[in-house]
Amino acid sequence: MQLADLVEIRAIETLKYRYLRSLDLKDWAGLGALFTEDATASYAGGNLTFEGRPAIVEFLSGALAT
Repeated sequence: MQLADLVEIRAIETLKYRYLRSLDLKDWAGLGALFTEDATASYAGGNLTFEGRPAIVEFLSGALAT
């Protein structure tokens, strides 16, 4: 394993932490900042699919509101 590999792994770990922390805190603006504008996401085994940052954040904020 090269140093560059370790740097990339750490970057992924950090992004994953920020994603989960934003969900825990219900920090929807912070969560949205983690996605690119053209991000796509699927949930429930692919039965729910969303395209674009706003659609993903809207779904997650509604699904996790309570």
